[in-house]
Amino acid sequence: MGSGLVWSAPVDKLARVTMLLPLTGEDYAGKSGDTTEMSLKEVNKWGEAEELALKEYREFFKQKTCPPGSTIFFAVTKSGLEISQSFDSSIPKKAEYVVKNPVFGAGLVGTMLSVKGVSPHTRAKFGENMSTLLKNKIKDSSEVVANGAS
Repeated sequence: MGSGLVWSAPVDKLARVTMLLPLTGEDYAGKSGDTTEMSLKEVNKWGEAEELALKEYREFFKQKTCPPGSTIFFAVTKSGLEISQSFDSSIPKKAEYVVKNPVFGAGLVGTMLSVKGVSPHTRAKFGENMSTLLKNKIKDSSEVVANGAS
């Protein structure tokens, strides 16, 4: 199987995305929608219905804002993709919107879990931080050995 990731299981799936930086809803839906489209095309699950679902998804997010600390919840059910947003730590009781295409929903949530689901900037920052952490750990270990401690 290619790098595309599409889930299929008899259970609902839930994904939560918490914003670290401010982002417009339009930007978020544009990027996540493009990734979902590419992923579904890779596994030959892209068609007219998914194209319509993508348009609907982008339209929902068009007027949204995603400030730092806000969270978007995605629930994939047999009926589609349920979307809700929270601006505090609470979990919404019901969906704000439902995109009635479970293939699109599963594809979207699947891309969040794939390597492609993480932005290049986030991967680079993670790598830099991990490198610094490891260098400091090695430096601390070297100092302990140089001072005769074990």
